[in-house]
Amino acid sequence: MLQRNTGAITKISDLNGDGSYEFYHDVVTDLPGAQLPDGLHQNNGITFNETGELFITVGTPTDHAPPLGKLDGTILRCNEDGSDLVVFAEGFRNPYGIVFGPAGNLFCTDNDSNAFESGDELNWIVEGGHYGHPYDVNPSIQIDQVQQPLLRLSLIHI
Repeated sequence: MLQRNTGAITKISDLNGDGSYEFYHDVVTDLPGAQLPDGLHQNNGITFNETGELFITVGTPTDHAPPLGKLDGTILRCNEDGSDLVVFAEGFRNPYGIVFGPAGNLFCTDNDSNAFESGDELNWIVEGGHYGHPYDVNPSIQIDQVQQPLLRLSLIHI
């Protein structure tokens, strides 16, 4: 099976102010996008830091399997024009909401795998950090130097 990286970050512009975009430009290309076997996750969120660097969340292609590609389950960093793309942090299942706080710290949510219903995570993101996926879906597996979530938002059963 051949997987194609179809994901992209695209800048769109309304050049004449009519509310519709007339121009688009792919700033970052060759991102995983929705991949088989499940096609569940892809690049979901972006944010910029105070110096204009772009941060991109990229999910893994399945709920419980390890990443298949080098960018799966990561947060990427690059310049605003897409140059100098690097993996900033890894070990995510499906990183989603991403934002810089008032003190310049980076935070991101990561969707729970539902395997043990441990809850979605709120993470403080540090450069080079590993956030546990796919090992965190099995509580009997312990790995060193995993960044622990600030908060887990467990499902509420009614």
